[in-house]
Amino acid sequence: MKKKLNIIVLLTLVVLTLFTFGCKKEVEAGADVRAWNISSQDGACGGQVVTLKVEKGDISWFCWTVHQADGGYIQTAGTDYDIYKYVSDGDHFGDKVNDITTLENGNTYIFKFGVKGNYDLYINQPTAEKSVGGTKDFRGKVKVEENNTVHLKDSGYKDITGKNVEVYIKNNEPTSGSFWQNGDYTVTELWPLVLESNNTAGDSGTGSIWKVEQSLKYTGLALTNGNTAGWLFPCEEGKDILVAMYQPNRGTGTPMQGSTKEEQTENLNTYFGKQISYASIPENRKLTVANSSSFNDKKFLKEDMSFTAKSAIGTVEYYTVSDVPEGMTK
Repeated sequence: MKKKLNIIVLLTLVVLTLFTFGCKKEVEAGADVRAWNISSQDGACGGQVVTLKVEKGDISWFCWTVHQADGGYIQTAGTDYDIYKYVSDGDHFGDKVNDITTLENGNTYIFKFGVKGNYDLYINQPTAEKSVGGTKDFRGKVKVEENNTVHLKDSGYKDITGKNVEVYIKNNEPTSGSFWQNGDYTVTELWPLVLESNNTAGDSGTGSIWKVEQSLKYTGLALTNGNTAGWLFPCEEGKDILVAMYQPNRGTGTPMQGSTKEEQTENLNTYFGKQISYASIPENRKLTVANSSSFNDKKFLKEDMSFTAKSAIGTVEYYTVSDVPEGMTK
């Protein structure tokens, strides 16, 4: 009896292990990214290298990002890494193909990174999962090390997510029309928002409530003036999102002449939102949202996990001010 019980326990552990570590499951964009299955690792192509073998059909879109816990910044081919076609002889590095947009079935590709670290690989492969076709993206985390070549297969992804769009932002604040001049306009947070409820007038304007989409929040960022960076955001068909941008250190500069203390406090705690329409997303899913100063489609104040829309700086009416910087008062 004891022997049978031990066998049952072992089988249960095996099943649980396979379910926990082997299965592919659909997750929200903001969920932690699980590790991509590694086929093998060696020094075949040197250090800070990842190879990807494509066996389940063409990959129509792919994107590398810094692991989300470290900011989630998109990595750019030719700048952050180079792409090569793999060849079976010599040092394995074939032609450099940084401008490639499709990873073709039957080929293996080499990604040579400039910096070691944890990266997330996203792919769209229409023939990989018949149940979702090209309507979903697949992803997994990969650890890139100095003296290691990591070998992957396209089947090794762990998570299935909704489709994503690459959003690129240039920080060009402050401009002549900015509320604060000569301040620190570093972007520290980006949140995708969707409309949860209309305001008392029945529309999405002042007083309407917006919520975070798919638990996705980018925090602890450092997009400083004059620099450009990109992030992935969910792009569900038929649904628009608003990317809310936060710059909490503007108050180190000079406020708009004639502005009140209340207006200054409110401005420091405002998230500026840029609407992204699903219909406007290009086929290659690379969307340039121009400049940080264009994030003025809507303005929001955060109330715990929800945001209240407002149309202009003015009397506090529909919301409470949160996240007040040190030295300021509500």
